Amino acid sequence: LQYMEDLQTQELPKSDENKLRVAKSMQYDDWNTFYQDLEIHRGNVELYFDEVFKESIKDEDSPQLNITKVLWNSTLKLEDAHKHLESLSFKLPDEIYQVLEGLKHSSRYLHLPEASRQRFDLVMPLIILEASLASDSHLTLIRIISILESICRRASYLAMLTENPSALKILIKLAEAGPWLTQYLIQHPILIDELLDINHFYTKPDFTEIKKKLQKDLVIAYGKFGGKEMSYTSDLDIVFIYDDERDGMAEKYARFAQRINSWLNTYTSSGVLYQIDLALRPDGASGLLVSSIDAFRDYQLKRAWTWEHQAITRARFCAGDKSVADREHFDLKQDRGGIIDIEFIVQYFVLAFSASDKALSQNIGNIGLLDLLGEKDFIKPLTARKLIDAYRLYRRLQHQLGLEAKLDGNVNHSEVGVHPKVVRAIWSQIFT
Repeated sequence: LQYMEDLQTQELPKSDENKLRVAKSMQYDDWNTFYQDLEIHRGNVELYFDEVFKESIKDEDSPQLNITKVLWNSTLKLEDAHKHLESLSFKLPDEIYQVLEGLKHSSRYLHLPEASRQRFDLVMPLIILEASLASDSHLTLIRIISILESICRRASYLAMLTENPSALKILIKLAEAGPWLTQYLIQHPILIDELLDINHFYTKPDFTEIKKKLQKDLVIAYGKFGGKEMSYTSDLDIVFIYDDERDGMAEKYARFAQRINSWLNTYTSSGVLYQIDLALRPDGASGLLVSSIDAFRDYQLKRAWTWEHQAITRARFCAGDKSVADREHFDLKQDRGGIIDIEFIVQYFVLAFSASDKALSQNIGNIGLLDLLGEKDFIKPLTARKLIDAYRLYRRLQHQLGLEAKLDGNVNHSEVGVHPKVVRAIWSQIFT
């Protein structure tokens, strides 16, 4: 393959001439015979791969699955295709074959992105084989194809069905149950997400337990969404964060975030519910879908670009457990609304007005100077009191950290309450 075009490729040729050339080089008389044997070998490799890396398809009909793959790839002779479909208990094999051929040449299938079409090609043989076991295999296959056509533009659904055979089996059972369920799934594809958790699918929801599971998860809004400036065409820039150190929780929160993303991306009668953008998460598109709160903080401190720091100035808590957001650290000294901001305000007034009012030159400390600024109406007495209260709290917490040998100056947001926000507001009043 690589010799013909001098390319680093593993893809089989598409032209008849090159197909025959490959077949002859492998000691076969024609492409179809070669491809049937190739599919058997690929099927065997796939079975071994599944045993190691993902949910195994332990099915006595695995040789039939390999032939079904050849059928779907249109490399089986018409007579052999009809015989195979008949052997799978399809009562009208010629009609089923026409349905499959029509699907294979439909504009919906042909216009799929390459990655989605490859997933489609992986899942269709599984669907054909599984549908053949239904009581009415003909109608079941027709219904499941209708569902597949309605979701095939969503790559995540195709990936889910190819990687979770048990979810695919349940979806086919639902299609077998009747046309009403089929239509309901087509109209509400978000329900397909529920197939990921089979136990959840068969048991009554425990809403109290669900609420507990969500108590360590939060969603941060960025951009226009975070700044409360959304327009009619704005997308939702969001980042998922969790605070849970138990083993294996990262994967569970990632799955939950993926489900939320699917919910928000749902197609309605009026179009897509919301366009979601997750690119602002740590490391962007190459990063994890969810971040632990410690990993998020480490990224912001050590690896984030300047524009990411700018983006976070518009970020806000928008959903989930508010206490997780409150547990985000606040640098008593360096963060906006902290000690340095208050001291800068004091220094500004001293430098600007001490020449005309000698009282401001006294060495009476920041709290004493804030009192004096309020008394002399350089700032309102209530404003001075708010700054003093914030400064006293920050200093007390700073002393406490010193006694605990914690020298980084970081506390949880919940410990400083609204004081940073109040100080930032006063700063804006004075300097803008």
